[in-house]
Amino acid sequence: MLNFFGGAAARDLGLALAAIVEKGLEHAEKKGGKRNSKNKTKSFSNEPLIDQKIREFLRDNKLNIYSKARLGSAFKFSLIDKGLDKSVAEDLTAWILLKLR
Repeated sequence: MLNFFGGAAARDLGLALAAIVEKGLEHAEKKGGKRNSKNKTKSFSNEPLIDQKIREFLRDNKLNIYSKARLGSAFKFSLIDKGLDKSVAEDLTAWILLKLR
C-alpha cells in the first residue's frame, strides 16, 4: 500500500524532463524563437531525448495515477518557476502525460 504513494522517482523524472525542455527552449530562443510560443510541442528539438528518458523510466518503474500526478505536477511547476507562461507549461505537461501512455 505504501508503495502506491511512493512517487519520488516519478517526481524526479518530471524534474529531469523539465530541465530537458528548458534547455530546448533556451536553444530555440537563441535561434530567434519566442519563449512562450503556443506551438512548442510541435517544433521541439529534444523530443528524442525525452522519449528515451521516458522509455528508460518505464522499463524499471510502473506509474499509477498518483505517480503520474506527481510527475506532471513537478514538471509543470518546474517550468512555471523557470518563467514559462502557465498555458504553455500546461500544454507541455499534457504532451508529456500523453507520452506516458
